[in-house]
Amino acid sequence: MYNYFDDNFYFSNIPFLRNRYMSNKDLDSPFDMAYPYISGYNPVYMPQNPNYTEPYNPYKKTNKNILNLNNDLRKLWEEHIIWTKLVIMSIASGSPDIQLVSQRLLRNANDFEKLFIPLYGPTASEKFRELLKQHLLIAADLVNAAKKKDNASVNLIEGKWYKNADEITDFLSRINPYWNKNDVKKMMYEHLVLTKSEAVSILTNKYEDSISLFDKIEEQILIMADMFTEGILKQFPNKF
Repeated sequence: MYNYFDDNFYFSNIPFLRNRYMSNKDLDSPFDMAYPYISGYNPVYMPQNPNYTEPYNPYKKTNKNILNLNNDLRKLWEEHIIWTKLVIMSIASGSPDIQLVSQRLLRNANDFEKLFIPLYGPTASEKFRELLKQHLLIAADLVNAAKKKDNASVNLIEGKWYKNADEITDFLSRINPYWNKNDVKKMMYEHLVLTKSEAVSILTNKYEDSISLFDKIEEQILIMADMFTEGILKQFPNKF
């Protein structure tokens, strides 16, 4: 089974992307692991250890509302990456469906707003929608510039993309203290790195690479969705 704590996951040569945004492994103690699929976890012995403290588990009292929340967030982030890829493919091929596909991608930002309104109210939810919409529009501009091989524009647009990621990070960490700013920033940056790599592979007709990259994008975005879920459950324990 895949171990999310593998520090050498996708980008072992990029220092700020090596940690998987979860608790660091304590090599001196095999009894501090938070999840049962981690090697060294012994559910029979651990409670007998006087130093053992059961880790926080937001899903311990799982109910239909929690499952719906997690499913909704996973669905929205899955749609985010699926329609992003379809837009990249339409731009690369000059497909006539580009306007329709782009409109469907932008609907993703509206759907996130609807999910956020009961939790954060209309003002904050609208702000997130606009930030996420800009994230998607900038990505499309980046692909168009890359297709034209306009390196100057690519560098300029990419700078805007990372600035937008910082704005999203700052905003999310303000509205929910359990969405750690450093963790969100690392996840957002990794998402940008992977998406750019995917676009390059599609534009250069490296289709096998694009498939492999999408697998990585999907795993990474589901981790992000689960992080969103955990933060919401911690912030609003009585709502679920």
